[in-house]
Amino acid sequence: MRLGTSEKLRRDLTTLLGLAVIYLAVSWFVPNSYFQLILTLVPIWAAFGVSWNILSGYGGQLSFGHASFFGVGGYTMTLALVYWNLTPWLGIPLGVGMGGVAAVIIGTPTFRLRGHYFALAMLAYPLAILYFMSYFGFQEVSIPMHREHPASYLQFSDPRFYTLIAVGLLVISVIACILVENSRFGLALLAIRQNELAAEAAGIDSRTWKMRALIVSGMIAAGAGGLYACVQLVVTPIPSSGCWSPRNLW
Repeated sequence: MRLGTSEKLRRDLTTLLGLAVIYLAVSWFVPNSYFQLILTLVPIWAAFGVSWNILSGYGGQLSFGHASFFGVGGYTMTLALVYWNLTPWLGIPLGVGMGGVAAVIIGTPTFRLRGHYFALAMLAYPLAILYFMSYFGFQEVSIPMHREHPASYLQFSDPRFYTLIAVGLLVISVIACILVENSRFGLALLAIRQNELAAEAAGIDSRTWKMRALIVSGMIAAGAGGLYACVQLVVTPIPSSGCWSPRNLW
């Protein structure tokens, strides 16, 4: 890694950590539960946006179906907790892994398409998950309460802890994005975005690099989905406004 790149990377990480500390310091003095919920959801959706940026921003692959990975992470974490009593500290990483598996399954046939055809094909996957979950009776799955061990199940009475974890997820996501940008991975994706045919002529295996981008992107999105389900204490394939959370009843 060149010296200039190393210095830029160090500067970006320092700025990221500084902004995270400022955000947490401000949120720590917000007593209202509704505003605290918003402060929690902002970094979760920001992490989801970072995941989209890896595939569509760097790679130029327009994805209308990124919500499918978000849903995979949320449902994996929730169903593992409901049926296996698996703590979200393990359920969310499990969802991240399932997001990567889903990316391989989705990307294998879909990367045969390009341009608008790829974007429209990606749109089909969240719709397929919606109908699949509805067919098997998972229209809405509530997370059971574990008041005996709230920290083990991410069920805090103080909502500021959710904000802390959400900011941590965002920091990890942005670091992954920065590492991609400052590596051969990022250069390959940028070349593909500029001109995929020219990149292939230069020896870049565009399908392999796009698949890797989709896997990383899907894993980050799945992590955001798993944490979102923990915050809302419910997972559903039907879109919601995200302005209400059962934990507000505490």
